[in-house]
Amino acid sequence: MSAFDLAPLGDLLPSFLRPGSLFVLVAASGMAHAAAQESSAPASANQAVELDEVLVTAPRSARPASASGLGHQVFSAEELVRTGERSLPRQIERAAGIWVQETNLGGGSPILRGLVGNQVLILIDGVRLNDSSTRTGPNQSLNSIDPAIVDRVEVIRGPASVLWGSDALGGAILIWTKRRRAGSDGPTAGVDLLGISSVEGGRASVFGSTATDTWGVLGVGSYQTFEDLRAGDGETQDFTGYDGYGGFGSLERDLGEQRTLRLTARVWNDDDVPRTDTLTTGFPTEVGGAPTPPSDLRRHFDPQLSGQVQLTYTDRARGDFADTFEARVALRTSDERRERITVGSPNTLRVERDEVTALSLGLDWRRAHSENQLLSFGLDLQQDWIDSSQVRRNLTTGAQTDFNGSFAPDSRYTTAGVFAQNEWFGVAGWDITFGVRGSFVDFAFDAFEQPVAALPDDDGGDGSFGAASASLQAARDLGTNWRLSQTLASGYRAPNLQELAAVGDFFGGIELPNPDLDPEQSLFYEIGVDTVQGRWKGGVAAFVNHVDDAIGRVFDADASAALGDTTYRRENQGRLLLWGPDAAASVRLGGTDSPWYLDGRMAYVRGRQYDDTIDEDTGEAPLDGVEARRIPPLFGAFGPTFVPNEMLFGWIDRAGVELVFAARQDQLHPDDISDPRIDPNGTPGWGRLDLFAEGPLGESSPQNRWRFGVQNALDKNYRVHASGFDAPGITAYLGVSLAF
Repeated sequence: MSAFDLAPLGDLLPSFLRPGSLFVLVAASGMAHAAAQESSAPASANQAVELDEVLVTAPRSARPASASGLGHQVFSAEELVRTGERSLPRQIERAAGIWVQETNLGGGSPILRGLVGNQVLILIDGVRLNDSSTRTGPNQSLNSIDPAIVDRVEVIRGPASVLWGSDALGGAILIWTKRRRAGSDGPTAGVDLLGISSVEGGRASVFGSTATDTWGVLGVGSYQTFEDLRAGDGETQDFTGYDGYGGFGSLERDLGEQRTLRLTARVWNDDDVPRTDTLTTGFPTEVGGAPTPPSDLRRHFDPQLSGQVQLTYTDRARGDFADTFEARVALRTSDERRERITVGSPNTLRVERDEVTALSLGLDWRRAHSENQLLSFGLDLQQDWIDSSQVRRNLTTGAQTDFNGSFAPDSRYTTAGVFAQNEWFGVAGWDITFGVRGSFVDFAFDAFEQPVAALPDDDGGDGSFGAASASLQAARDLGTNWRLSQTLASGYRAPNLQELAAVGDFFGGIELPNPDLDPEQSLFYEIGVDTVQGRWKGGVAAFVNHVDDAIGRVFDADASAALGDTTYRRENQGRLLLWGPDAAASVRLGGTDSPWYLDGRMAYVRGRQYDDTIDEDTGEAPLDGVEARRIPPLFGAFGPTFVPNEMLFGWIDRAGVELVFAARQDQLHPDDISDPRIDPNGTPGWGRLDLFAEGPLGESSPQNRWRFGVQNALDKNYRVHASGFDAPGITAYLGVSLAF
């Protein structure tokens, strides 16, 4: 197995910049990290998967030899599909052991090291899925990626701002899509089916591909349908079901001399997705209070459309300037339409629409200066445009009235950055990685067409931000099969247009923008130890992340009086301190030929917010020393897996049991207590039992496989902390993959 578990990406640029082979990189990094990667155990739910072949990544994506085992993990499409989950966020949750918050069934936001939303960066084929409209809290952007098109996923825990720029304070999730290479075998086709009992629905995907000596073509089409989810007590969760469909294509041209040109296109649409938490009764917003009644009669995302077209040029022919070069140019669009009827205005339908267009460019180079030194450098640029509108329709008379959209007119946002990262191998026994980035952001927007009384500036706004980031990683072997790693990294997140130029509402009232916000800055430290000891391997890491100028919301009495509703304004609110450990291990039970493995993982985060701003009414600082917001509880999973040395009954090659658990979470921020998705007394702990098995559909066709599982086998009734609906009850799933 490669030390990187990676696959190539696409690229683009002139021939005089031609790069070349990464042999030196793979050899040096692979030897330095081999001890931490070797194991005869199969990939499990808490491990980075071991891919079957050595695949070379995009220059910016390769895992440094100095990274901790838990800090940078890679999971293959096989591992994701094996989870039996219905969406990509839930697949990543199960495969990587990440906490995922779901406000509705059509969402799913990963929480990395205690941070969520636009503080976690998501990329697809090296292009940012985050844009200037990405919400501060949980959002559905990751759910817009069809699992059927995913080749692998990389999870980076901790700031990744040096390589990827703004938003990666908690970490980054890198998604790489499937491709068909030129020169491979002839045409293939197949289908993948998944049925899930708790939603009385599932997914179906079909694919086809072919290749010649110079061309590789692949296409995927998918459809999914989910009815309202059935919870652990057997009660149906109203306003959860929805449908979705989309397609993906990859066209790759071999240009010779280790150069390729790849064109990809994807589109995905979710229809009639309910915002569950506003349509159902919620928790009280104070201890001892009454349950929160629904605020809306209808609040649906319909449609929720996203797409991306990307051209990638890759040159791996060694040149004088670099060994590898990659260029990406991409056009990404999203079209979100929200239909809302509030309880207080049952005769008025609000139709809000936000259309985002993002044009991006990325250039990456990588050069091995010697057997023990490797340099990566590059730049990226993205321009966002947001068109926002709102129409209110009287359902009795049919009359329509135009209102302000969520975002100010002509909202635009530009990001640019340059980076360099150098790796040294075997420096006095240490592998060292040092990187720096300079970033620049510029934004502008016009005044709302209908003046908002609480906004002080009726002429719109503009501004810019600049930031520098750096990271230092160092790792060394501690005797035989033990490896120590350390990371010190700064990160940043520039305020985006959702905070600078958008007027919106949330569970507590109205939210106003603030064009005078400062960027969030973080300083992160992690120490980790990884080991391989005969029949077992594992790792543990502990981190501290200090985030300055954290952006939150502050009650505005004057704005509340002007607008006649509880109103908050975006403000920098002091600092966050987040800390905690992660751990994962896998052991082979019995002798070296035993088919039994025991796998386990665990994660824990604590957080505090410190803001000395004085409330004029009370004379106190209400947010100084409080718990951080939306922090997951202690959670994890463990259980045995059976991988027979010979096929069991001719059709089972993997089976197991897993206990998934979470502790009670009663360490709540004041905003958590007033959030109707969260019990103000704390979210109870829970545990559920899952069973699974899989194998080939006959020994003569190992590429055709089945998978079956029962999740929450004891029908436990529980809610994942901060989610908007109860978790699924007892759930049987059956999946079949056929290739022709």
